[in-house]
Amino acid sequence: HFSEFEDEERKQLIADIISQDPSLATILRANSSALWFSDIESLRGFAKVLQENGPTSNRRYRMLTSIDLNDMSGIVASGNQQGPALGRTSPLLEAERQKREDVKIWRHKVDFLALQCLERDNAKCILTRRDQPGLQCAHIVPYKLSGSSALDNTWKWLETFWVKAEVLGGPNHWSLFNTEQLKNQITLGSQEHNYWDNCMFAFRPVRTYQQNTKMDIAFHLLPLREGEKRSDLSHPHPSHPRGYTSPGGNRYPFHCETLHAISSGHIFTVNTANPVTHPLPSEELLTI
Repeated sequence: HFSEFEDEERKQLIADIISQDPSLATILRANSSALWFSDIESLRGFAKVLQENGPTSNRRYRMLTSIDLNDMSGIVASGNQQGPALGRTSPLLEAERQKREDVKIWRHKVDFLALQCLERDNAKCILTRRDQPGLQCAHIVPYKLSGSSALDNTWKWLETFWVKAEVLGGPNHWSLFNTEQLKNQITLGSQEHNYWDNCMFAFRPVRTYQQNTKMDIAFHLLPLREGEKRSDLSHPHPSHPRGYTSPGGNRYPFHCETLHAISSGHIFTVNTANPVTHPLPSEELLTI
């Protein structure tokens, strides 16, 4: 289960934030999750600047009370994926032709990556081990962050809570976040893909071993309440011990080989026969 919910310092820092401004006891769900799972140094910074009313205090307050829609991974991931724009207003036929060729190349790359993803994951959902039909190639970092006009705002929001986001997604590292890479792809069933896009669970990398051919990943249901856009930061703190099986309603992920519901804290293994041509999912991207 998530150790953050049992971290006494983290609990105290969040309590300090609320005591400094009781209006922050209920904040947007994404910001609540971000605080609980943030780097501890970032959380200390939030509590400190709010307490001291420092020069960045107003900005920190705004970060907790509002969020750009593009920062919500479920929203970012939703909708149809579109390739490069066709640019209908271009007066040059050659430019039109080239842009159409770019679309074809992009679609071919997407299809090729999906095939590679299925090959690496043996045409099974990595979580439930379900076979076709219904398998989908899901992005870890949402597709729409690749070249999105919202890229700057999204990374600024992430960098507020996670130092690693700054390292991986800073202005000089955009190329590292090309979403159309196999290391940013995982095979999920259609329902699991929907849950993934709606932030109902997370994958936490545990370890990579045997010369990058195996990765253990922990499955965690996220502490979200059905139908709520806001989350209560105050007591009782979220608590999802091992064995928790559903985020609410009849939403039970079901393991097709053991014929049991998959509990939060379940650890599974992703394998690859060739870590060069079919690399494992990126630990860094899963962590982000």
